[in-house]
Amino acid sequence: MQPRVPLALLNTIAILAMIICMVIHVCEHDTASKGAESPTRKDGEGAEGVRTPRIAPRSDYVIRKCLVTAYCPCRRCCGRHANGRTAGKTNAWKMIGVATFWNAIPKWTIVDIPGIGKKVVDDNGSAMERSWKRGVYHIDVRMPYHYQARNYGVKYMDVKIYDEGKGK
Repeated sequence: MQPRVPLALLNTIAILAMIICMVIHVCEHDTASKGAESPTRKDGEGAEGVRTPRIAPRSDYVIRKCLVTAYCPCRRCCGRHANGRTAGKTNAWKMIGVATFWNAIPKWTIVDIPGIGKKVVDDNGSAMERSWKRGVYHIDVRMPYHYQARNYGVKYMDVKIYDEGKGK
């Protein structure tokens, strides 16, 4: 029998992993925009060289109405072939990921789920594929314990889906 890891430790590890993912994402975004210069007025409406307000940058996410459910990496949730690995070959017992149908939301995409936070798509499942065939975005959030997954229930919510496939 495996020793139980305290929930607070798992949450801390998950938060640190999400922060690392966000820092990497921000660094990549900042590096890409370093060459852009701020626009200045040239049309005579103001003093030469006065900066004009920047146009709001293109958002790097879309908001989709998603069906959100939960699972844990146990045999009851994942079946008899549950081996502690996700379809993306990551450790399923690390609570940093979610499952989706990869044709709907590609692998390694970052999703921001209200009440859960930012997670990385690192797993898939047949239930998500069935939902996608009905035209529904379905996200399955990984939880550390079976009772938490059962208590989470089924929710429809607006989820931010960041630049697809850029989370790895």
